[in-house]
Amino acid sequence: MWGQTKDFIVLKNGDTIQCIISKIDDKFIYYYKPGPDIKKVKKVPLEASQKYFSEDKEKLQIQFNEMSKVVRFGFSTGYSKTVAPIGGLLGNYFTNNYEVLRSGIYYSGILSYQWSKYIGVGVDYSYYNRSSNDYAVVVNQVRDTLFVDNVIDISSEIHIHNVGPHFSLAIPLSSNERVAWVNRVGVGYQYYQNDFQLFDAKNASTTKGTESGRGYYFLLSSGIDIMLSKYLAFNVETNYLHGDITKTEYSIEQPSRNDFENNRPLNLSRFNIGIGIRFYFY
Repeated sequence: MWGQTKDFIVLKNGDTIQCIISKIDDKFIYYYKPGPDIKKVKKVPLEASQKYFSEDKEKLQIQFNEMSKVVRFGFSTGYSKTVAPIGGLLGNYFTNNYEVLRSGIYYSGILSYQWSKYIGVGVDYSYYNRSSNDYAVVVNQVRDTLFVDNVIDISSEIHIHNVGPHFSLAIPLSSNERVAWVNRVGVGYQYYQNDFQLFDAKNASTTKGTESGRGYYFLLSSGIDIMLSKYLAFNVETNYLHGDITKTEYSIEQPSRNDFENNRPLNLSRFNIGIGIRFYFY
């Protein structure tokens, strides 16, 4: 039967060509199909082909992605949850009164170099920011009447930065390799800052302060890349950042500036889930 051929070419759009491969050069794969027009040779660009198999000529399957050095660049955003206490010396205060600061939106960027089909290295950056819009209402009483004397802003804001290198492992999940399971393991530098205000009910005033810390983190990430085109992919991922703050500094106005340090290690770990896009450069 004309259709029974042992050679095939798989295109990057998912189509498969059953054929007999006659020649391959650095730009094209030349092939023909058995039948009345057997002498009509067609060609397909190598860059449009994902893989081919030739029983007679090569005796093996060649994956074109293995021969490509790929650079992946992209960014993500999503939900982040702090799974360890916020704050150090003032930890109990913030844990009890500023639970809202523990979860919010994160933003991240990734740049990696895939030197083989599966293995790569790169750099991660993520940023977490969350603020609490809190106010203290000062109430006075004149005889039997209560009235609002003042409304004082006691909001706080947290910033967390993470940057560091990673190793990546990409595993194709579909036959045409348009879906890949991408995993990353990394370590890096972590910086944390909490701008807070303490309310003094007796004097109806606030005291501003800053709690900042530096340390390191360990990253575990797992996600899926779905190729929308040769150069663009949609990404869904989850990751866990185990962070340790090795040195914490405080600056509190009392009313003059008072700076001090706390070298007690603190844990600051987060769980993220988000979506993003990835750009592929070959």
